[in-house]
Amino acid sequence: MRPRRAKDIWQGLYDFHLLETPEDQDTVSLMEQAFTYKTNRSGITLRNESKLYRHKLTHQHIHARFFHLELHDRKGFNELSARFGMNWYSHDEVRDLPKPILIDNYLKEAIF
Repeated sequence: MRPRRAKDIWQGLYDFHLLETPEDQDTVSLMEQAFTYKTNRSGITLRNESKLYRHKLTHQHIHARFFHLELHDRKGFNELSARFGMNWYSHDEVRDLPKPILIDNYLKEAIF
């Protein structure tokens, strides 16, 4: 996860790497855009895709899906962490981090 630094409604909260698109896209297209994904050759395997989550803000509606990825080696993890400003946290630490309601709801339902 990473702290949001941009001056927006989620500033100071922790989130995952995200990709915003104006319209729904298929999983492979999203993975290609987000990670330069090339099946297993990139060291990343898609393990699971969440259901669609809907979240209403005062100025927009968010439709979100979460992807569980498997990184095949430590090098891949380190590269993605550095590229996207991500940090590793234990389940207990993630529970305690301030998060947007959308992410908190997903984690409570799917992980914790």
